[in-house]
Amino acid sequence: ILQRANRDLEASGVIVVAAAGNRSQYDPAANGHIGAGHSPKIYPACYSLIQNNVITVTTVISDTRHSFRVYENYSPAFVDTGALANGGSPAQPGEFLIPGFWDSYDGSSFAVPYVAAKVAQVLSTSTGYMSRRALLHKIRAFHEEPTLADQIRDGGSYVTV
Repeated sequence: ILQRANRDLEASGVIVVAAAGNRSQYDPAANGHIGAGHSPKIYPACYSLIQNNVITVTTVISDTRHSFRVYENYSPAFVDTGALANGGSPAQPGEFLIPGFWDSYDGSSFAVPYVAAKVAQVLSTSTGYMSRRALLHKIRAFHEEPTLADQIRDGGSYVTV
């Protein structure tokens, strides 16, 4: 049912930005690697394998100025990009500071709205069809990071928030 609904969205030109999930959700032995046969697939995130309208997002942190790693679930097969949490500050790795809230929050579900807003910005000034990869590359704060290539498909990338 969910896949059929998402196909209808795709046919209507709707982009879905989905969370990759949090590494503590499932098999601890998988250490965040999802869809590798020993951990469950996460829906609708895994639909990015078969549908071009799904962009799957994880959380990326910076340990130092030049060292990046995925903080939540990852998959080189279907995770499309990450959102750099907290502007890359190592003080609170993996956490997003949300204006108007007292606390910071972690998890890939908090990364999704940042990427969705960036995608909406690109779509608001674009005309015609654009591939998922082309759409991500048009985001102003898009960065490719080779150290993430084994965790995020298409060479490893993240978006600064």
